[in-house]
Amino acid sequence: MQTVFTGQGEVRSIHRLGTQFVNWYLIVTETGITVVDAGFRGHWRQILNGLSAIGRPVSDIQAIILTHAHPDHVGFAERARWEVGATIWIHEADQAQAAKGNYPIPREFVKNIWRLGLLAKFMREMFNGAMSSPKITELHT
Repeated sequence: MQTVFTGQGEVRSIHRLGTQFVNWYLIVTETGITVVDAGFRGHWRQILNGLSAIGRPVSDIQAIILTHAHPDHVGFAERARWEVGATIWIHEADQAQAAKGNYPIPREFVKNIWRLGLLAKFMREMFNGAMSSPKITELHT
């Protein structure tokens, strides 16, 4: 986890979590935490470790803002909703795809999978839940 901002106002800190290819952020205030994007489904463990590192319980997550409905952005959002009651926000243009789940693999990705670096990325992210994105059952726009 990398701290990218520390402040004295309402926002106390912003932390970047993720991998070389997939990342998301925690916006920390005194009253709670907002998560911007939710990695892959398998990244849940990483957010638990990140919260522990800053001394905050997972129950402090109040909201998740999804920038769009790709599998590397919606991964653990539904789990946060049902485990801690986090409200999930997404733009209405992406709401249907997020609610559907099981996102298609981008055509450009499949076309270039033979490249060694991309194949390694695919294998690494597959183990983080890239192939099993859950549908999100309660969304706000």
